[in-house]
Amino acid sequence: MKEGKGFPNDHFASQWSGKIMIENTGKYTFYTRSDDGSRLWINDNKIVENWGLHGARERRGSVELKHGWHDFRATHFENQGGANMIVSYSGPDTHNKKKLLEGDHDGKIEQPKPLEKFDKGFTAKYFFFNHGTGQNGYKTDGKKPDVQKITKVINFKNDHAFKKESKKFPNDHFACEWTGKILIDETGKYNFFTSSDDGSRLWINGKKVVNNWGLHGRRQKRGTIKLEAGWHDFKAVHFENAGGASMMVHWQGKDTNNRRKLLKGFHDNDKKS
Repeated sequence: MKEGKGFPNDHFASQWSGKIMIENTGKYTFYTRSDDGSRLWINDNKIVENWGLHGARERRGSVELKHGWHDFRATHFENQGGANMIVSYSGPDTHNKKKLLEGDHDGKIEQPKPLEKFDKGFTAKYFFFNHGTGQNGYKTDGKKPDVQKITKVINFKNDHAFKKESKKFPNDHFACEWTGKILIDETGKYNFFTSSDDGSRLWINGKKVVNNWGLHGRRQKRGTIKLEAGWHDFKAVHFENAGGASMMVHWQGKDTNNRRKLLKGFHDNDKKS
């Protein structure tokens, strides 16, 4: 697998992108045979998942394609040992015989901009009050937070979990705010969940996605939003009146293999607490 002088035997990654032409509308199957992992996308939809550390292995996926040009992307990585990567396809254009996939590219393709870098963790602000509240929660506008720090995930299952953030944390009468960035690798629809006691809300790019407000015991609510690959603004708030307290934020979508997982956050380097 020598593409040029200086190409190493091990420890490298590859990406191929461009266009493919489909002459006859129909169902097409795409194959990657690789050592180690590989993935393949058509029109930003992942068709083949062949990732991980393994010897030469073939995986395939199928998609309906109309006549015309379609976006193509494939990635591969090699850890050590043998290395290979082969992309084939079959369908109406190949008389259903498996053939090597030929690609084209736009001569004016621009180099991608460097991905912005952010540090791990949400910026967390905690506000303490000496009185109870009603359904509307506490007003924090103009109030200086009693505690500010960086929190990797929002995973507070009970009062004790909140107290790990600071010895100052009270049992009741407080409000929380988490802000930062989240990174989406694959464009698609994503579900976001808050499970809280008492109220909580969640925004992505300034749009309210989850509304779980009010006085209540632990309750989960969710919302769905389509997100493009890249960085997105995140904000979540929570308040606790009295009794038990909890707040957890999960997400689910293409980046999680449709499994519900705790949402990891990032923050701007210039806005560290």
